[in-house]
Amino acid sequence: MTSESLRVRITCSACGAASFAPTGIIVTRLMNSIGLSGHEWRTFVLNFVAHAMVAFAGYFLFGGWRLFKSRFKGEEPAAADTQFTWQHWVTIAIIGCVLVVVLVFKANIGMAAFTGAVVLAALKVADHNQSIRRMPWTPILMVSGVSVLVALLEKTRGLDLFTELLAKVATPGSLTGVISDEMKSPSATDGR
Repeated sequence: MTSESLRVRITCSACGAASFAPTGIIVTRLMNSIGLSGHEWRTFVLNFVAHAMVAFAGYFLFGGWRLFKSRFKGEEPAAADTQFTWQHWVTIAIIGCVLVVVLVFKANIGMAAFTGAVVLAALKVADHNQSIRRMPWTPILMVSGVSVLVALLEKTRGLDLFTELLAKVATPGSLTGVISDEMKSPSATDGR
């Protein structure tokens, strides 16, 4: 197993390997840098199928099908709560435009999303203060931090050194165990 293929295996994960997902952008850049461009969607589909099989197996193993027999016993929502308004339609249209611009015209996803957000703000589709308060800041900061960390590792060749080490030590059968052992070792966590 080469260090390049090991790097792709480590970085890829189900839907995170899609070229339009935040982690997929990192995966796509790494795949392009090691000469695997054009295989992004195949990687995504294979990871998606594997994760879907595990999810459905867990669903049936733990009795998820019983949920179809149960009935909702709460109050019916008010009709006003379930009606689509012009704000919903505008938001859906902007999201569709962002997807088309990214997937068809190969625009940068960050700039396309930012442009969509600016258009929504200019049209005053939602209350800005409320929108900012309701944003999921924890995952936003996590994805941003991981992106910065991966970029830093690429510039300092840290990712290359780590994958070369794993390629020397691990086999396809022992990869998961070796990675978890490396992550638990003191040298991996205290910077030595």
